[in-house]
Amino acid sequence: MRNFYSLKILDRFQNAFEARGYDYTVLRNILQVHLTMDSRRVPAILTRSRKQLKRDSSNPHANTFISSLWFYVLLGAVVIPVVAMTHHLIFFMSSAMAILMFLVMLSMISDFSSVLLDIRDRTILASKPISPKTISMARTLRIGIYLALITLAVALPALLTALIRHGLVFFMVLAVALILMDLFIMALTALLYFLILRYFDGERLKDFINYVQIGLSLMMTIGYQLLGRSFQLLNAHIVFHPAWWEIIIPPLWFGSAFQVLFASSNNPEVMVLAAMALAVPLMVYRLYLHFMPAFERHLEKLSATAKQSGNLSQAWSKWYSTLFCRNPRERQAFIFGAAMMTREREFKLKVYPALTLSIFLPLIMMLNASPKPFQGLSASPWYLSIYFIDMMIPSAVMMMRYSQYYKAAWIYQTTPLSSPALLFRGILKALLARLVLPVYVIESVIFIAIFGPGIGMNLIVAYASTWLFAVITVLITLKDLPFSAPYQAAQQKQTYVIFLFMALTAVFAGIQYAVSQMPLGLYWYLAILLVVTLGVWRKVFPITRNELA
Repeated sequence: MRNFYSLKILDRFQNAFEARGYDYTVLRNILQVHLTMDSRRVPAILTRSRKQLKRDSSNPHANTFISSLWFYVLLGAVVIPVVAMTHHLIFFMSSAMAILMFLVMLSMISDFSSVLLDIRDRTILASKPISPKTISMARTLRIGIYLALITLAVALPALLTALIRHGLVFFMVLAVALILMDLFIMALTALLYFLILRYFDGERLKDFINYVQIGLSLMMTIGYQLLGRSFQLLNAHIVFHPAWWEIIIPPLWFGSAFQVLFASSNNPEVMVLAAMALAVPLMVYRLYLHFMPAFERHLEKLSATAKQSGNLSQAWSKWYSTLFCRNPRERQAFIFGAAMMTREREFKLKVYPALTLSIFLPLIMMLNASPKPFQGLSASPWYLSIYFIDMMIPSAVMMMRYSQYYKAAWIYQTTPLSSPALLFRGILKALLARLVLPVYVIESVIFIAIFGPGIGMNLIVAYASTWLFAVITVLITLKDLPFSAPYQAAQQKQTYVIFLFMALTAVFAGIQYAVSQMPLGLYWYLAILLVVTLGVWRKVFPITRNELA
């Protein structure tokens, strides 16, 4: 195994570990094994092609995590203009620390929750003559090493800017602030997991982590779209008015410390906030060490059998299936598809960010279209941007092929169906009803608030077109039975396919805009669209007489 550079640094503190009762040789071996395994994990923040993964797996010395740090450096570059400011330090350094804390904490939860929640140590190592104290320290050091590397990568642009712009002392204070920030993030994350595990089962915690990963993917996509508008605040006059509730804002603690040290502020409220930057992280970390044994015990819940979803979710699926499916067998396929889409974590991680992004992307484009947000849009054709929702349908349809339970696909061979048409129909309807329809409803409410109720018919026509768009997508992309292939077989979408669906979406939007200029054009278009869609569905998914019975 590789002798990691972090282990060489750790060797310098061998005597200190042994003086505190740790078996350093065992501690180092445990850490070396974990670092070797973790180096092969692909960070959630990156999307890598199969060719890249194959190339890395063929190289025994490749470290996927280290090679991804350049991306964190790029993310951290957004704080350069903020750190470069020499006035209003409490505002700009609070903003910089907020951005850095946000990036580090989300990366911590999304990429290293598996480290913090690893129960293999308890099942494998705890049965050996190894001190639990040594095992816990190995876990803490493992997390600390990766958290330090992420923080260094994210904060590298800020540190260099601080050194060049403000000098060595400012640089050193920022470095200390980042160390305290890491202690606070690691302890706070572990305590949050501890509370969830204490009162809920392991499935709730896994769901929480999954939604944080979805949030990370979403924020990385739309965050920089709004960055340009955010920096328009730089020319504004900034006045800080201390309030009692500001003590719960961690970035403000660190910003206040810079204000006290480098702006000679003697404001009592600011000095209290600055003191909290040192006291609170140390207190929370001390609390983390105190609850660490109890946290280790509660980790056993992660190995418990997952509970079934609630009756409310099942009732909704049955109601939806009755509404959208007339055939009883098709209803069963609908309920099956809805359950798989809501329970498969990998499916949600791949599809849900696109779903949420389809809500925000039209709003972001309209926000950046004019200097006065959302003004003068009621008479414009910007309502057609709701067709951006159609762009998430191809990714969702393509992900319908994959499942972590793909080996159970043999069950399809035991069904009394002469063709998979009913299966495809039911699952595709589940996609359009359970995933796409709620997004359309949310977006429609927002659009009606912006454009007025007069666009109601346009919104109905737009949703009707998704049913035709979806079946065209199935014809182009879906060649296998649903949920019958492993996620490892997923390939990146080819460029020409992406442009094909973009062009198809533009065609649908263009046709709708053209017919909307005609008297009663939308009503005639909706009628034609429904007839064509019904015919295409029957042609693509034919059903025999026996299956109708």
